[in-house]
Amino acid sequence: MEKHVVTVAGEAVGVLVPCKDDMQFVAVKLDAWDLDGRLYPSRSEAERQIRQHVALIRRERQLDFGPSE
Repeated sequence: MEKHVVTVAGEAVGVLVPCKDDMQFVAVKLDAWDLDGRLYPSRSEAERQIRQHVALIRRERQLDFGPSE
């Protein structure tokens, strides 16, 4: 296993690094900060959950503050 950059909408939000049999997420963007340090059984599962989480956070922000310009 090797490191892998996780992107959402073309923007890097973190990195997956090998940790024993799992992949550990290291967040680099505030939208993904809640997931920092979380372990995932596979790269594909990590990417799915991270993208879902970041999309939800961004939707909530738009509801709170309106669309960004």
